[in-house]
Amino acid sequence: MKVLYINTAPPPNMPGTEAIEKEILALRESYDGDRIDLYPFKRPVPYLPPQVIGLQSIFRLKKLDSQVDLHHVFSPGLYRYPFLRFLRHPVVFSVAAGMHTGAQRNKWLKIHIVVGSQRDLDIAQSIGIDSASLIRPGIDTSLFVKSPMRLSGECTLLSASAPWTLGQFNDKGFNLLFRVAAQMPDLRLVILWRGLFYDVLLENIEKMGIGDRVTVINEYVDISAILPQVHGGIILASRHDILRAFPHSMMESLAAGKPVIISGTIPMADYIHRHGCGCVIENHSVESLGTAIQQFIRNYPAISRNAMEIGGRDFDKKRMIDAYGEVYREALSL
Repeated sequence: MKVLYINTAPPPNMPGTEAIEKEILALRESYDGDRIDLYPFKRPVPYLPPQVIGLQSIFRLKKLDSQVDLHHVFSPGLYRYPFLRFLRHPVVFSVAAGMHTGAQRNKWLKIHIVVGSQRDLDIAQSIGIDSASLIRPGIDTSLFVKSPMRLSGECTLLSASAPWTLGQFNDKGFNLLFRVAAQMPDLRLVILWRGLFYDVLLENIEKMGIGDRVTVINEYVDISAILPQVHGGIILASRHDILRAFPHSMMESLAAGKPVIISGTIPMADYIHRHGCGCVIENHSVESLGTAIQQFIRNYPAISRNAMEIGGRDFDKKRMIDAYGEVYREALSL
């Protein structure tokens, strides 16, 4: 079985920081295959219509199609890219971010959809997509050591999902987070950055007067070395479609035994609520974020204990790889 891995996402500004890149690498280590990247620009372009992605690579795709048994498309959302109609072999289509209810069933009859959460699987089934599977993303949990940390006085949170565009300063909640930090003198932040809009980030931090409580790391670092220094992870999203259903930084936080704060728009919030290993932000507002952080601090002994117990048990990379193997075999049998 030979697989062509087709990536439609923008290339990372900083190598080694993009979750889809890590997943494709992990799968290629287990299944024979090639890879092609279809995003037409070196940096993300706001409002780029999905329909144009891959058009510049049609001839190359048609050539590669004759050399493989199966295609595996990675996409931020469920988009019916025009290039799909040129693929003669079976297609597995992984949706990284949250599903939307506007998809049309008849456009996906010959494609096996993979989603990352039960919330998204329910949506896929509700609109009549029969060939759909739930596979949670996986990480190398062996890299993380559970590191308990008492919370008394200052609370330190790690943010590791930097914006791709200027608009994502709001969509990913950085503007909200800085406003709340300005109101909470005992809150410290560690931010892992990707290089894009670094000057804007520093300007916003300075504007809110929180520079002495924010550490920005604008280079590639091993997140497993940072997590022992913080009380938990935090990730925000104004919509369901701008972040992965299960963000890597949240899985990594739990693998290190650290509870998290997460927006309810992100499907992983259901998991966090069910297992009591963090706090869910009800809506994208200063008030809701402030309330969630206060709950995190107040309930830290309990949610920290739960995070230590859960760790990375549900996010093992091998489980993800094996699950995709089953989907590949199912797609080839149709």
